[in-house]
Amino acid sequence: MRAQHLDAPTQQEADAFRAALPGLCSPTGDLAALLADMQRLRTQPQAQAAALDALADLMAGAGDWVRANGKTVDDNIGTIFELGGVEAGSAAMQAHASERAVQRAVCTMFDNLASASPHATAIRVKARELGVIEGVLAALAAFDSDRALVTAALGALDSLMLGSADNKSRVVAGGGIEVMLAVLAAFDSDRALVEAALGALDSLMIGSDDNRSRVVAAGGVEGVLKALETFSDDDTPYGVVYCAVSALYQVSKGGGADAAPG
Repeated sequence: MRAQHLDAPTQQEADAFRAALPGLCSPTGDLAALLADMQRLRTQPQAQAAALDALADLMAGAGDWVRANGKTVDDNIGTIFELGGVEAGSAAMQAHASERAVQRAVCTMFDNLASASPHATAIRVKARELGVIEGVLAALAAFDSDRALVTAALGALDSLMLGSADNKSRVVAGGGIEVMLAVLAAFDSDRALVEAALGALDSLMIGSDDNRSRVVAAGGVEGVLKALETFSDDDTPYGVVYCAVSALYQVSKGGGADAAPG
């Protein structure tokens, strides 16, 4: 049962909403109610973080993976997008810029929401229009020692940049290349973070000679080679070795057209 809310929600109401989340996400649940309650509880950071985590979970995994609610991940992405998920995530990001849990949750949510799906292009455009890319970069700067948040933020940038020259330009303009290389240097022994930084660098360079040149000029090749040497034994699918080799391939490729606008 949904909790009742007032214009100035109390902590008790926020707690009731968090307790109701499993039901809202269940086969008989109501994602529209979840997003509406997020709006009503917009001043409550714990409620926002819990809701964003729940939404992210509904969009995790491969595109044909059926979740407990009987829908595929693509179904859930489409529903959450159509119900205003991008707007809800952007609002939470802006309203709770100093809240670590909210920033981590919203980055994870955008990583999943903007990943490959039939709705990806429209989601990436809407996110750009609402300043989500700048918000992710701001979260990276504010919480640069938080490993979980940095990993989630790099994942969000990776998903938001795929196939979008305009989004890549926003990332570059916001200092994204420097941030990715700084992560490679600061967390050079952290496999998950190195993998996330390499994946984001790779996506940034795909289809863009300009971005390849920028990465090289910023010392990116050295950072990628160091990661490859450190984790040369990583044979996991899409792991550090895969991402490093892919990034080096992009550096050496050249001559390719930029990604399509969008």
